[in-house]
Amino acid sequence: MSSVVPDQDARQLGRERRSQEIAEARAWLTAAGVRLSELEENALWHCLLATGLLWVVIGVAVLMAARCGIVAFLAAIPAIGVAQRGLGNLFHDLAHAGSRHNRLVERILEVFLGLPMFTSIGEYRRNHFAHHANLGDPSLDPDFIHDFRILQKGPLRSYLEYVRRKTIWLSSTFGQLAGGPTSARMAITIWWSIILFAVGRLLGLRVAIILIALWFLSRATFFHFVTTFREMADHVGLEPGGIKSFTRNSPSHGFWRRIIHPLNNGLHIAHHLLPRVPYYRLRAAHEQLLAWTEYAKLEHCPTYLLDRSGQEGPPSVAVSFSRLALTEGKSFDVASTRTASDRRRRRA
Repeated sequence: MSSVVPDQDARQLGRERRSQEIAEARAWLTAAGVRLSELEENALWHCLLATGLLWVVIGVAVLMAARCGIVAFLAAIPAIGVAQRGLGNLFHDLAHAGSRHNRLVERILEVFLGLPMFTSIGEYRRNHFAHHANLGDPSLDPDFIHDFRILQKGPLRSYLEYVRRKTIWLSSTFGQLAGGPTSARMAITIWWSIILFAVGRLLGLRVAIILIALWFLSRATFFHFVTTFREMADHVGLEPGGIKSFTRNSPSHGFWRRIIHPLNNGLHIAHHLLPRVPYYRLRAAHEQLLAWTEYAKLEHCPTYLLDRSGQEGPPSVAVSFSRLALTEGKSFDVASTRTASDRRRRRA
């Protein structure tokens, strides 16, 4: 298959297909007796509690690094990286919650979720909602990094090629500080200036320096490695066009799920079909949808890396990356892949 940038008719058909898939999922759940209003209700205290716990993890990691030497400093990098992944997950949830939260609470949460992650809620929503609306469109989907030419090299080499892309690394490390709107860059800069000044006054200049050093080191390394894998896990290697054909679910249990998808956002098919369901109800929604044959037959990967060699069932996430590219020889043209990769933006 050769992918070309879709024309307007193809784009409209794609949007209608995805809207139909969402409507079918909602209709099936309603017929099964699920009250969607309750499933989509977002209790704010979940987000507030999770935000507080993640900042406690960050604070403890920084203090340990400041007081316990180089080993503690190095251990703090993955600890803070996981916390950054969690903050990004919560910010994503807040973006979908929309008007269900009042503006004051939304602004407070943006202060503790978005600005420290180098993004603003307005810009994040603009990009993320464009991803949902234009899923799989090489020109209009800001998250489109799908390239069968790369995937034909196999899972490991494909991952390493994406990790080495300068645009992806810059987005992971600097977010909207690298090319975002001036208003967002100013807000982020002011936030970090206030935080570093306060930490310096209360705990000393050394702790403030360690905080900002660990923050950037974590984003440039651990956060970047995990987030790149996570972005590949959501859609890369599947068939663009619809939610069902171009989205996979990652494992919903286990140690690696807590590292890669700390707040259930690996259940990505369920998320795209029910984008307003909060993270803490997404697993319940997924389990209810599994009773629907159309959902149960989709790409539900039971593991991240190790495949069920010789056994029936879906592949691991990593094997799923390259399965179509290797077995069916699919390819993407240069124009469509360059369009997406040259437009990389913030990461949360």
